[in-house]
Amino acid sequence: SLPTPNQLRIEYAAITDEPTLVNLTNHTYWNLKDGGRSNVLNHQVELAADLYTPVDATSIPTGEVRFVKGAMDLRKPVEIGAKIKEADNGMGYDHNFVMRGVFGADGLQPVARVYEPSSGRWMTVRAQSAGKD
Repeated sequence: SLPTPNQLRIEYAAITDEPTLVNLTNHTYWNLKDGGRSNVLNHQVELAADLYTPVDATSIPTGEVRFVKGAMDLRKPVEIGAKIKEADNGMGYDHNFVMRGVFGADGLQPVARVYEPSSGRWMTVRAQSAGKD
């Protein structure tokens, strides 16, 4: 939905009849500079994640959970292109990150922020629950 002119809201829900791990995700890609005419390597990304799940050569999670470090540490703003070739042994940033955070009064927590310096545009992603390892 579009609650305000500068806000996009995507809501997911899952109902199970037994305890079940659920990983609801969105694979929308955003270019905050020019709508896709250039790459996003100068965008700065920040994630509220201390852990991530490494992937195999075909980008499938291995089942392991690792602490972020080096190029995988996005807890402070990092230019996407700065270390993408080093991230997880050359696999880039196509990973599950285990999110953490402090919930706000509205029940949501900020889990990601992207900023594009030349346009000044930014995007914040908030979630209802933290990731589980």
